[in-house]
Amino acid sequence: MKITDIINEDVDMSWWAERDASFNPEALEYAQKQVKRDNIIKQSSDGTKVFTKPVRKSQEPFSNKPKDNPPSSGHAGNLDVQVRAGHISKEEGEDLL
Repeated sequence: MKITDIINEDVDMSWWAERDASFNPEALEYAQKQVKRDNIIKQSSDGTKVFTKPVRKSQEPFSNKPKDNPPSSGHAGNLDVQVRAGHISKEEGEDLL
């Protein structure tokens, strides 16, 4: 494995080509040919193709409140107790719910 395979940052490694050529001249020839091929491909193409991804539909912000806004369980239970105790009538309790 070469050091250029290990380093994946955008670092100027031109000095390594000369050092690598002394140990592996075939790799240097291959790299030079690849640079020439890349230049030919860049000249023959119209540029970089841009792919767009469809945008997701915007969602409503999350809310834990019910949409139809029913009365709370405590309020309903309180009215039920008042109806059973006789403080309010059954019809009035249903109206308040």
